[in-house]
Amino acid sequence: MKFRNRFGVVGLPFPVRETRQLLFVAGISAWLVSLPARAQENTIRGTFRDKNNIGLAGVSVVLVAQRDTTQKQYRLTDTTGGFHFEGLAAQSYLLRATCLGFSRFIKAISIPQPHQDIGILVLQEQVNTLRAVTVVGKLASVVQNSDTVQFNAAAYQVNPDASTEDLVRKLPGISLENGTVKAQGQTVKQILVDGKPFFGDDPAIALRNLPADAVAKVELFDQWSEQSKFSGINDGNTVKTINIVTRADRKKSVFGRGYAGAGTAGTYTAGGNLNFFSGKQRLSLIGLGNTINEQNFSTQDLVGVGSGDAPKPPIPGGGFQVSPQTGISQTHSIGVQFSDEWGRNMTVQGSYFFNHSTNRNQQSDYRQYFLPGSRNLYSRTQTESKTRMDNHRMDIRVEYALDDRNSLVFAPRLSVQSNQPDQTSHAQTLQADSTLLNRTASHYQDRNQGYSLANKLLFRHRFGRPGRTLSLDLGATLSNRQARGEQASQTDYFDDSTTSQTIQQHNLTTLSTRQFVVNAVYTEPLNAVSQLHLSGQQATSYSVSVRDIRSLRPETSPQDWPNVLLSNTLWSNYTTRRIRMGYHLHSAKTSLVVDLAYQHATLFAEQTDPDQSKSRTSFVHFLPAADFRYLPNADTRIQLMYRTTTQAPSATQLQNVIDTTNPLLISTGNPALKPVYNHTFTANYTLTRSRQGSSVFIELIGNLARHYIGSATVFSEGMSQSGSDSLGMQGVQRVRPVNLNGYHTVGSQLTYGLPLQFIKSNLNLNAGYAYSQIPSQIAGHVNFLHGFTFTQGTSLSSNISPKIDFYVAYLLNYNQIRNTLQTRSNSRFVSQTVSARLSWWMGAGFVCQSDMTSQTYRSFSSQQTQHLAVWNAALGKKFLKDRRGELKVSVFDLLRQNARISQVLTDTYFQTSQSKLLQRYFLLTFTYTIRPLKKGNLSEQNLNSQAIPGRPEKP
Repeated sequence: MKFRNRFGVVGLPFPVRETRQLLFVAGISAWLVSLPARAQENTIRGTFRDKNNIGLAGVSVVLVAQRDTTQKQYRLTDTTGGFHFEGLAAQSYLLRATCLGFSRFIKAISIPQPHQDIGILVLQEQVNTLRAVTVVGKLASVVQNSDTVQFNAAAYQVNPDASTEDLVRKLPGISLENGTVKAQGQTVKQILVDGKPFFGDDPAIALRNLPADAVAKVELFDQWSEQSKFSGINDGNTVKTINIVTRADRKKSVFGRGYAGAGTAGTYTAGGNLNFFSGKQRLSLIGLGNTINEQNFSTQDLVGVGSGDAPKPPIPGGGFQVSPQTGISQTHSIGVQFSDEWGRNMTVQGSYFFNHSTNRNQQSDYRQYFLPGSRNLYSRTQTESKTRMDNHRMDIRVEYALDDRNSLVFAPRLSVQSNQPDQTSHAQTLQADSTLLNRTASHYQDRNQGYSLANKLLFRHRFGRPGRTLSLDLGATLSNRQARGEQASQTDYFDDSTTSQTIQQHNLTTLSTRQFVVNAVYTEPLNAVSQLHLSGQQATSYSVSVRDIRSLRPETSPQDWPNVLLSNTLWSNYTTRRIRMGYHLHSAKTSLVVDLAYQHATLFAEQTDPDQSKSRTSFVHFLPAADFRYLPNADTRIQLMYRTTTQAPSATQLQNVIDTTNPLLISTGNPALKPVYNHTFTANYTLTRSRQGSSVFIELIGNLARHYIGSATVFSEGMSQSGSDSLGMQGVQRVRPVNLNGYHTVGSQLTYGLPLQFIKSNLNLNAGYAYSQIPSQIAGHVNFLHGFTFTQGTSLSSNISPKIDFYVAYLLNYNQIRNTLQTRSNSRFVSQTVSARLSWWMGAGFVCQSDMTSQTYRSFSSQQTQHLAVWNAALGKKFLKDRRGELKVSVFDLLRQNARISQVLTDTYFQTSQSKLLQRYFLLTFTYTIRPLKKGNLSEQNLNSQAIPGRPEKP
């Protein structure tokens, strides 16, 4: 059919380009309309309980099609005993279930209706003793349950005294690198125990203080925010999370361990943990004290007294680091965790953690600077430091259900910290022909204190109509950091004559911040499969940054005098107002969320010292977002996600003040900085084959930033000097943050885990590739750093028997860096790490343990090769009743090669650093393990707990 358009020409009613766009939109609309029809797929849900009507967690459930027995789906029950199968055809099935301590369960099921709830299924206890039980069939080691990957702990063999950290190391797709847990290529930032936080959100504490034999299963998922879980709409604020589900017999028991030991070179260690579990009421105590560089806290215990700068992306590859910790540390810490249910409507949990550490370090740095043109400068620095740190951290969470439609969540957090560094350093800068340009000797000490008090109040309401919800989130954070220090330095500059500069000054730096956030989310169901959501948010951040520098001139006056050049006071206020509207379409297999936000932001800054100035800038951003998830079958998950965000510059970056802590590296702020506008796209694919026990994860991620905050670097060539100002002295480097465009990154990650039945072991393979373009400014010209990184890793862990446990891993990291301006800083380097661990219960109570790490670094540019190997070994004897006691002799660094050598390459310099580390020592340790009493069958103490926390709540 033809039409006459407005020009009288017979043809299509729209131009060809617009017609194609309309056809594309119509096709998408037709597909969206068809989704509700596709949603009418069959589902089955049910709950397994014991004879006492208590839910059973970790039951292995298999659904087999009777018409074609090759069609199988696998599930593990959640902490309530519930299971759910989706995307089923209308036919007859056999439901099979196995659980340790219970008889095998088989039931024939048909599907008379699309969504069938088969209710409560009771497992009968096995009448034989545990030694007489014959397990029929194979446990499903890994199961994909919607967005959650579940690992059955019973399918992985570990030593009887292993920790949860040892268990997690064996799971496919999960690795531990220098104390950091990574899953599916991402850092795990939170560990839950039975769906509840354990000592805040510190992964290290939970993994190292919970025994592996207390774990029933491990769940891996992206934890949604509180409002997202309630509304069912993912707001993008997700955290990679591991939930540890404890065994039924440990949910009402007392267990733990304690140890103490002493060794050569003044080394000692002592510590332990004790857990009192009584259903919903739980109390955990931990303690640690040692001089062997062992720590059970993470970096969150070190923040609050340092810089307020926002984190910046590292150079690809991150340089080469052969040991994660510098210096020798003495650490003492204690902690307590409590959780309980007070009545039917209130859940209370809280934790307190204290840590004290003293670190002594000696470090040497060698740095090569790449100057514009063909010149190079070289610097050598020797540093001795002693740092004392104290940290108190307290978390409380109270959840109260007002009624069946209204609930409140109250979650305050307090952190109080102090940091006292004392450092002496000697440095010199040379030209390529070894001519000395300058040298400096400096000493500084600080007394830093800080606190951070955060509070969150969340109100949630369900209306009478399913899917209609309202949630209101109020958040406030108050923080204060204060650094009071003294600096003394003398710098000599050499040219035709020698010029000396002496700095003696007292400094007082304070940063006070107040943040307030109000966020409201409303959801309205359109029909059974679609939903609208509307949200509004206002966030305000007030900060006051004061830097008061007072210089001393003993030769002229005993009193100090204000140094107006180095002092500054800055008031800043960053306020954002955001309105977001979106559409959510979901079915049994598909979920699509699209939304668009309008954001108006205002950045106000006022400087009162040394000069008065004001600036106010407004920014308008449109922030689109989309999240598409597709579950084609029970084993496969596909997700596509696009997000846009903004990031404001920090108060430290805005503060236009000169920092001469290092007289040869002077930094200033920039009050003209703009917020960064980020685009992030993520695509991932997960395939979990329960029958084979294998899993595959593939991820693609890209990031594009506008107004990226980079660095502008200038090298001084002259010898000019103004008073005590060293800004013009030769060899001095000045750095300032600036907004630059052209930043983007692209990366991919592949992990594959599978069991090798012929050697009864688990094989993990991973590979990754990343490309990044990072802009910077050097001597007024823009330089683009192009980084290429390829990583490949392989690990093999035993699954033979609890008596023998080994782990072998290989990691390759290849990096290539090219610069458009500083081509002399181009480089290629590769690092390789081979590690092996063995724990062997030899019989008669003897235990042999050994681990070795061999690391090699090679730079193709400088033809440098570095290698070291660290070998530790131990021999122990188990004794006392049930072998609860152990006496062990261990030796650390048998080859006496332990060292920390790191190399870092940027667009302006290449640096090699070497730090002091603890080397060979012997240690004699006694350990006593507290195990729960054996009382009847495992199921007798199986208690109910909350549902899987990663998924949204059911309306």
